[in-house]
Parts: sequence; C-alpha cells; structure tokens
Amino acid sequence: MKGEHFQRCQVATPHDIVDLMWRLALKRRGGKRFASLLDLGSGDGRFARPDHAFDHFTGVELDKRKAATAKLPANAQLVLADAMQWGDGGYSLSRGNPPYIRYHSLESTWRDTVLQSLEASTGVKLKRNANAFVMFLLRALQQTAPDGLVVQLVPFEWVTRPSAKELRDHITANGWSATVYRFDCEIFPRVLTTASISIIDKSKC
Repeated sequence: MKGEHFQRCQVATPHDIVDLMWRLALKRRGGKRFASLLDLGSGDGRFARPDHAFDHFTGVELDKRKAATAKLPANAQLVLADAMQWGDGGYSLSRGNPPYIRYHSLESTWRDTVLQSLEASTGVKLKRNANAFVMFLLRALQQTAPDGLVVQLVPFEWVTRPSAKELRDHITANGWSATVYRFDCEIFPRVLTTASISIIDKSKC
C-alpha cells in the first residue's frame, strides 16, 4: 500500500484517550508491566508512553514523515514498513489506532495480497469488503502471544457489520474474551463513525 493512502486517513489519538487505553490494558493484567508491546501503524509513537509500563516497544509505521516526528524512550524502536507485510510475533500486548480506510479506497492488489496472507497465516478468510482496520485487528491477534492482549481504538461497527463477521467468529471459536467500550461523544470530529476501545484478551479461554 502506498504511503499517501494512509496519510489521508491518519488521525492522531488524543493523549487522554492514549492514557485511558493504558489504564484499561494495565487493569487487565493487575497493573503488571508488559514484556513486549506492538503498535501497528504507530504514527509518532505516542503509545510508547509511559515507558515504565513495558519492557520493550516495537512500532511499525509506513509514513516516513510521521515516523520522523517520533520521540521514543530508550526501550522502544520504530520500524519503517507496511504493518500488513512485516512479520514478527509473540507480543504480550498489541495496542494502537489502526488506519480507517474503507474497502473501496484500498488498492485492489494490496488488499488481495493482504487477505491471502492473513488467510494463509490465520485460517480466517475475510471478505473483500472488509475495511482496513478489520485487517489490522486480525493482524494484531495473529502477532500476539497465546495469552496476549489486544487493545485497539477502532470503529464500533466491527461488532455488528457483516464485513467483520469472520473476525468475530474467529474470536468466538478461540474462546477469547472481547470487551467493547463505545464512546458516546465524538473524539474524532473529522471522522464520521462511532469510535470504540475494543479489548480482546486471549488469556481468557
């Protein structure tokens, strides 16, 4: 996927929401720090704070200009790559704010390549009309450890939309716990969708 496609959909996460997501993540693990944190589409690396909450942070960002603004702590690294094509795994926590790109705005070649890769690695065959954030959610689940935690700021629509049914079925089939906090106010004024903090706990099975 070309960087300019993601640039058009980038919306920085408000710092108070970043703090809220951290509180929710830490509460899930009784306040214990995470061994490793993955942020797919990490932007300026704002999820790498507070650095005392994790041993090591890995951010993956495609936009060189956004990555250049990152100010990371010593225990963090940022990789310039397409998060859907960069391979790694075993993270204890994956959190972030994936890009919200509707399926009809995705490059068809990139989309089909990603869908095939996800199916090969997870066994989940997402629909071709799945929006980008659905792919990012599945990728986050794939790259976390068997007892890992996924905390993502995503549109609430994935809870009910047919285009995300395969993702929901995958979560149910594995017995993972899913909790969704729906915002009753607009945290992104320019984005015409209802946001949520969605938490998928793979240790609850």
